Amino acid sequence: MLILTRVENESIYICPKEDIDPSMTIADLFADDPIKIMLTDVKHGKVRLGVKAPNNLEILRSELLEK
Repeated sequence: MLILTRVENESIYICPKEDIDPSMTIADLFADDPIKIMLTDVKHGKVRLGVKAPNNLEILRSELLEK
């Protein structure tokens, strides 16, 4: 599980990895597990999220995609 801290107006993206087979269906993508998002902590205007996703998905902080 990946743990991320987010503040107001920050986000995350959950995307297929670049090397994923383009013919894979949504059912195939989630055959093993669904995406699970858990709020683990809230302090001083920050939230900590735990994100568990199938290995063929990647989880990115929005500021990494914007660069």
